[in-house]
Amino acid sequence: MFRDGLNVATPPLNLELTDSDIETAAVIRYFLSLVIHGKVLTVGDDLVTAVDAQPLLKLVRFLLKYSCASHIEHLNNWLQARRKSGILVFTVAALQDDTAWCCKALKEDKSTWAANQAIYARDTGKSDRNKLDPSGAPLWFCEILPRHYLWALCRAWGHVPEPKRRVDRAAAFEKFLKSAKNCTCV
Repeated sequence: MFRDGLNVATPPLNLELTDSDIETAAVIRYFLSLVIHGKVLTVGDDLVTAVDAQPLLKLVRFLLKYSCASHIEHLNNWLQARRKSGILVFTVAALQDDTAWCCKALKEDKSTWAANQAIYARDTGKSDRNKLDPSGAPLWFCEILPRHYLWALCRAWGHVPEPKRRVDRAAAFEKFLKSAKNCTCV
């Protein structure tokens, strides 16, 4: 990406990044860590607050903006190999418009909000809620997800009876997402 920019540049060679949301020093540090070391800095096994989520999600948006396909694939492999929580995987997958990966997160994730995390989830005290349950999701999760992914997740969560949750919820999510993407309404 940067190499291509230098190939078309004329001296003096200055690179000016103008998107103050994703073209920041912090995001560039995350990008360089991914490229050089093959991992993302300070991403633990879970995301609890927007402060935890923002660097990674901004990195994903940065990689998408600059069409860094090989780095996106490397990031995805890194996340999958470490079996990161469903909320992290689902969010990264939704930002990439990857329905299959979202469905996989819905099928496999069993993580719940711990009692000390319930406040971040804006929960009413039920710390046994699944982290992908939109009724207990943190505000940042709802704000960062593409709207059609959030809508499909909400519909799928309420649509499937309790005993059949994971697999059937993923199928319902996929159905609702397809419906949302085909909708021509504003």
